Amino acid sequence: MENNDITVGIPFYFKTSPGEFILAVDSILNQSLQPSKIHFIQDGAIDSKLEKIVDSYLSNHSHIISIQLEKSNLAKALNESIKRSNTKYYARMDSDDISMLDRFKIQYEFLEKTPHISIVGSWAIEFEDNINNSNNFIKKVPDQYAEIVRFYHYRNPLIHPTVIFRRSVFDIVGYYNERFSTDQDLDLWGRCIKYKIGISNIQTPLLYHNIKGIHSRRTKFKSIYNQISARCSLSADTLELKLLKFAAICFRFMPKSIIKYAYKKLR
Repeated sequence: MENNDITVGIPFYFKTSPGEFILAVDSILNQSLQPSKIHFIQDGAIDSKLEKIVDSYLSNHSHIISIQLEKSNLAKALNESIKRSNTKYYARMDSDDISMLDRFKIQYEFLEKTPHISIVGSWAIEFEDNINNSNNFIKKVPDQYAEIVRFYHYRNPLIHPTVIFRRSVFDIVGYYNERFSTDQDLDLWGRCIKYKIGISNIQTPLLYHNIKGIHSRRTKFKSIYNQISARCSLSADTLELKLLKFAAICFRFMPKSIIKYAYKKLR
């Protein structure tokens, strides 16, 4: 079933795994509720193997549109796609994740029934090598607005690649901040909270989220700096939240082994 209200953007670049890209794209093409447009957002040059895969999809699916950019960052890539979309909803999708069959159907129906909500994500099953591993972790995020605001100060309240927006959100709060090479989603959530944009999460996993290498990326200085910049843009109302915000920033400076253990065991 096709829906003319949804555009989904899939950014990719030279490090994108061809095999993971195929799984990601096929999970969108197999959705029970099909988007009207799929944007392939190519960020810089890619190798010939990935290029052939991309060309094959473009040749066989007229609703897939190619957007080719000079090497930039995720924020700019997403902004270009959003600006070229004209549908009611804009959906996120990463090139190494896998959307579950009814993801768009569930999120679309939720947004249609709850007009006060403009951004909806979901839980996700995190994996590194195999989506069927029994040790894979279900990452849970809150659905109630007050708890989402509370989370923002010390944890990300949304799993970025699970999110669907009302396209009108960007007319209100602006686009992704292109100065953020990482944590651009956290910066955007902060602005949405300031504007009191309705946010929620479906309380079930709708995506297999590939977290391979996530701990190394999060401990880089630029990532820590961006997180501090994003979180400090929204004032914490209580001492508890101020302390939690400070602890969340300090946590990023700990050894990777401790971060990885805490990420799996202490959430």
